[in-house]
Amino acid sequence: MKVALVGARNFPAMHGGLEVAVEEIALRLVEDGHEVHVFAGGGATDIPGLIVHRSPSLPTKHLHTASQVLTGILLVRRVNADVVHVHGVGPAFPLCFGARVFGAPTVATAHGIDWNRSKWGVIAAAVFRHISVHALKRAAAVTAVSQGVASDLQAQLSRRVDFVPNGVAVDASEGIPHPKLPNRFAVTIGRITPEKKLDWLVSNYSADVAEKFGPLVVIGSGSSSHSEDFERRVRSIPNKNVLFLGALNHPDTLATLKRATVYVSASEIEAQPISVMEAMKLHVPLCLSDIAEHKELAQLGASYFSRDDPSGLIEAMTRSTADEELTREAGRIADQLTWSHAVSEYQRIYESLAAGGVEVRA
Repeated sequence: MKVALVGARNFPAMHGGLEVAVEEIALRLVEDGHEVHVFAGGGATDIPGLIVHRSPSLPTKHLHTASQVLTGILLVRRVNADVVHVHGVGPAFPLCFGARVFGAPTVATAHGIDWNRSKWGVIAAAVFRHISVHALKRAAAVTAVSQGVASDLQAQLSRRVDFVPNGVAVDASEGIPHPKLPNRFAVTIGRITPEKKLDWLVSNYSADVAEKFGPLVVIGSGSSSHSEDFERRVRSIPNKNVLFLGALNHPDTLATLKRATVYVSASEIEAQPISVMEAMKLHVPLCLSDIAEHKELAQLGASYFSRDDPSGLIEAMTRSTADEELTREAGRIADQLTWSHAVSEYQRIYESLAAGGVEVRA
């Protein structure tokens, strides 16, 4: 089967969980004998059966995704795929123009409710939501990576949304830890965007916290002109207890994560954060903001804090590092999340659609 994967900014992964998901799915589909075409903003690979196509884009906060997907439509249609799998709500918007705008039945996977992200103003968010809902109703199949997102979308779309959780696979031996790492450090990983609340974390990572856990190491960068502006603001916050490493490749990120004393996330919006899952798999203690998405994923395997109480950060970090049972529980949860299961579910959907499964039209 010929499968097209759309929505990643880069391939191999350099920024966020969506890119990691596309990479892991692509590699496993190729292993299973499929021909896979990845349409991304940049990247390359020499793996037989895996072809990366570059889709140029306009580097603006409102037009980056739209322009990348629009330039990719003709490229996608040229490969004559049996199934197109779009990752992310934003990249699915061309479905507004028709259920087969990509030239094949299309699966849309939501990695979050994108119109809730803080980069959108009220009017822009309303327009984006309207377009996205219309587009997702036309997809041949819709999936979501967390149960919360699946339930939310199912209510908004009035159609079936399958819950297909991402997997987690780590091999920290392939990467090289960053050479600037101290002996003890906390780490946070991901795109530097407003919803990650890194500004809050940097502002509240006090000398007392650093004395106990080491400096805060930040892995990631802004991935568009809008998030680059936000990254500059975050970096300008005066705090000698924070070390910005920028974006690392995935193997080096894992090697660095493995050495961390504790993983910290202050996010206000997530779906199923892969960097948290990787920390769980590597048995790194978790200290997470008390949002529903974090609690759905880590359950009793993490210590939680509220951003309304900055003093609670050091208390939560202390609990997460002192109670080894939390880390063991997180590891047990992560062991149940496999890419083989996720890819098996996607292949089941692909095969049904390629065999003439009924598309949903709206």
